[in-house]
Parts: sequence; C-alpha cells; structure tokens
Amino acid sequence: MSQGKTHMLPLTELHQTLAPRFRSHHITLELINSTVSAANPNTPTPSLTYMRPLNEARAVERLMGREGDKIDMRRHPVIEIRPLGTGFAMEMILTPDAWFYQQNFIGKLSIERHLSAFHKLICGLSEDFRLGFWQGLYLDDMHLTPKFLNHRVVLENWMSTYCDGRDYFRVGVWTDSEIYPREALSVIEQLNKVYAFIAWTGSNDFRAFYRGAYAAV
Repeated sequence: MSQGKTHMLPLTELHQTLAPRFRSHHITLELINSTVSAANPNTPTPSLTYMRPLNEARAVERLMGREGDKIDMRRHPVIEIRPLGTGFAMEMILTPDAWFYQQNFIGKLSIERHLSAFHKLICGLSEDFRLGFWQGLYLDDMHLTPKFLNHRVVLENWMSTYCDGRDYFRVGVWTDSEIYPREALSVIEQLNKVYAFIAWTGSNDFRAFYRGAYAAV
C-alpha cells in the first residue's frame, strides 16, 4: 500500500498500514471494536481506538471491583485516531471513569524522580502536541503546549489542579489537514510513551502513594 494520505484511506486500511509496524516501535496496544470516542461517548464517532491487551484490561477491571468479561474502554487509557472535518485528532485519553489509572498517575507524580521523568517526557514532545483536562471531540481553547510547560514549576502547578474521577487527561495532535501514515505512526509512538508512564502494571504500581499525594497538598 502506498503512503497515501490518511483522509483518503478508510480507517480500517489506515489500521492495516500502521499495525504491522507497532511491534518494531515497541507498541503493544491492540485495536478494539468501538463506535464512539472515549472523548465523548454520547456521539457515534468513527475512530481507531487502541487499548492494552484485553486480558490485561480484564485483570485491571477486577482490581477495580468489576466482574464479568465485558471490557469498558473508558475505564482504561486509550490512544485514539479519529477524523475531524478535513483533519484528524490523534490523542491519548484518560477519562474520569479510568479512576484506577488516574490514582496511579497522581501517586506516581508525587515522587520526585517520576515527576522529573514526566516533565522530561512532556518537554520532549513535538510542538504540535496539545494537552489538557477537557471533555469533547474537539480541541479546547484551554489547552496547553509542551513549550508552555517547559518550566517544571508550571507543570507542577498545572497538575496540582488535576482531580481523579472528575477530569480527563488528554495529550495529542489535532490537524486541520491531511497527514501521512508515517506521520501518524510517529505521533502514536510518542503517545505510547505517555501511555506507558500512566498505565498501571504490577511494576508500575503507585496507588499506595495516591493518598499521600493529596495529604501533601
């Protein structure tokens, strides 16, 4: 398949172009079947939604107190690609329903070396990236840029306003024009690093520090 521009490719073909390259870029996420966006579940939205393997997601949901085999994508961080007008949104979304991960995220940022690592990670994103806590399909005026967060104290003050169970956490790229699959893969690779920082695993478990993080505020 040629490196055609993404708005000319059906989403299924875009996925077929990108997915074989995931492994070589250390991306272990899987496509899930979804007809809505994690950014707004009330509106049917064509999208490619990538999430951790279902067996891992199921294990996390059991830790959240949920039983059964049905997985709710909004309880997990996802990486999503969706068309918007003449362009695309490509972002990592952590919804308020993913409170287990949000608590892990807050707890991890309460530790100095991990806060420094997160600051370095955000500052390493390209200037096309936008971050924020809003809900909705479109880019909000209240978004921030990696450059704005260049000084760590700004990042700390911003994250101190973040509330689990209430706020979204979003980082991604919104384009007004067509892009190439190669560029989309580059964005996903950067988003995957943020995803890996946040995603709870047995070796990335900081929920024990969550209460302490709020006690220190």
